[in-house]
Parts: sequence; C-alpha cells; structure tokens
Amino acid sequence: MAENNTIFMISAFSGLAGAILAQAVSGMVTYFSDKRKQRSEKRVAYRTKKTEIGENFYYVTGEKVNIIRSHILYWKKREFIDSETSLAFLNEEMKKLAARLELLNADSWKYNLVHLYYTVSLNRHSALDANALSQAYYLKFLDTIDAFKQAHDGEDKDDLRQQYALILFDMCAHYENICLQMEQDMERVRLELLSEFGMEIGS
Repeated sequence: MAENNTIFMISAFSGLAGAILAQAVSGMVTYFSDKRKQRSEKRVAYRTKKTEIGENFYYVTGEKVNIIRSHILYWKKREFIDSETSLAFLNEEMKKLAARLELLNADSWKYNLVHLYYTVSLNRHSALDANALSQAYYLKFLDTIDAFKQAHDGEDKDDLRQQYALILFDMCAHYENICLQMEQDMERVRLELLSEFGMEIGS
C-alpha cells in the first residue's frame, strides 16, 4: 500500500513538474518571441524613419544645388549685361530663387535630422562657416558694384572692373565648392539607402 502511495506521489509530482516545465518553456518561448518581435518592429521603425529622412535630404539638397548654380549663372551673366531692363529681369529671377530657397528652409526639420542617421560632411558648424564666407563674398560683390556706379570714368573704373571680376570669380568658385560638397553628401546618402535595401551599388 505504501509502495502504491509512493508511486502515486511520484507520478503526481512528475506530472506537476512536467506542467511547470511546460509552462516555463512556453513562457520563455513567448518572452523571446516577444523580444524578437519588438526588435523587429524597432528595426522597421528605424529603417522607415531613416529612409524618410534620407529621401528628404536627397530631394532638398538637390533643389538647393540647382538654386545655387542658377545664382552662379546669373552672377556671371551680370558681367556682360549693361541693359537696365536685362539686369532688372535677372534681379527678379534671383528674387524668385531666394524665395524658393526660403521656402525649402522653412520646412527643414527633417533635413536637419540627417546627422542622426547618416554621416554627411556639411554639419551645422561647417554650414555656419560656409554661410559666413558666402555673406562676406556677396557683400564685397555688392560694394564693388556700388563703387563702380559712383566712380568716374577712367582708371578708377578700370581698377574696379578688375576688382569686380576677381571677387566674382572667387565668389562663384566658393559656391561651386559648396555645391560639390553637397553633391558628395547626396551620393553618400544614396549609397547608404541602396545598401539599406540590399541593392547593388550603381543600380
């Protein structure tokens, strides 16, 4: 009788232990499954946001490069235009470009988040330095134009004309370097986006 009770207790204990083990295994499976699901959801959310920021950066930077290069073209044209009507037209076109650039900058929160997801060369500090230099060039450019208008014919105007040509060349070269740097950043973002989706480079 005692033996039967012992067998019964062992069987009951084994059954209980089996149930507890099954629950423990089931709990662990559920736990790790949930952890994998959470990690997967985070990866998807990160990738989605990274893609959104990268695409926005690529678009906005491309638009800015086009605007800057249009400005360069207009500045170069000014050197060969004496007609007030033509100059007024160029100035109006430049105002339109400036308005377009201002509109792009107004909605720039996504653009400004690019450094959270990508490594690009034009960070906040280098952009401030570039803008300060751009402003200095442009003020010299405007001052030289004003001085030329007020100068008397002769040597003064000839000197100012040479000074104007040098400032124009340096300013356009500065802006062209900025465009090249921006295009390099666009390419970095493009390649990383392709890599993110397992696309072959160059496709």
